[in-house]
Amino acid sequence: GPLVLTCFGNASDRITSGANTARKAGDFGQVVMWDYPGYGDSSGSPGAAAIEAIADEFVTLIDARAGDRPLLFWGHSLGGFVCASLAARSGAVDALVLETTAASIHSVARAWTPKGVPLRVTYDEALLDFDIPRSLERFEPPILIIGAGRDRVLPVDLSRELAATLPQARYLELPEATHYSAGFDPRTQQAVAALMAGL
Repeated sequence: GPLVLTCFGNASDRITSGANTARKAGDFGQVVMWDYPGYGDSSGSPGAAAIEAIADEFVTLIDARAGDRPLLFWGHSLGGFVCASLAARSGAVDALVLETTAASIHSVARAWTPKGVPLRVTYDEALLDFDIPRSLERFEPPILIIGAGRDRVLPVDLSRELAATLPQARYLELPEATHYSAGFDPRTQQAVAALMAGL
């Protein structure tokens, strides 16, 4: 059956989020979960630069493991940045799901900066390399973007903004969903099933 590569959100790994990730994506194929460098069981130091350093070799491994099977990449939150970057390098990926994420770290910084308050949001400068619209500029496989109306981590406006920058993508907004519940919503499950059926 299909292979589903999942990319976790910030501070998540197979130990803390593996069971839920399997429950969310398991109906769509064999799920591959991996810990970013410095997360969970993986060695190294956490950070965008460490992910970038292994990206090409990792995509080669996933493409080979998929073989002739359909290959879906599914990124949640920070994992949307990671999965989009990986999908753009893959020669085998057939579809991409971006769940409750944002176009770039600039978008997140703007959303997290209170209006009228002299506050500066700082972030890992290497995260600037994760720019979803730029990564997917020439990406042809189908894309599903999921926004959650009650998202308090990455407000739904960020998902809407991302969808506006990727006119080839299908956008699904769930008014009552949260940052963590959107992927489990029956409407998301139906949309991913339809995506997979079209491969």
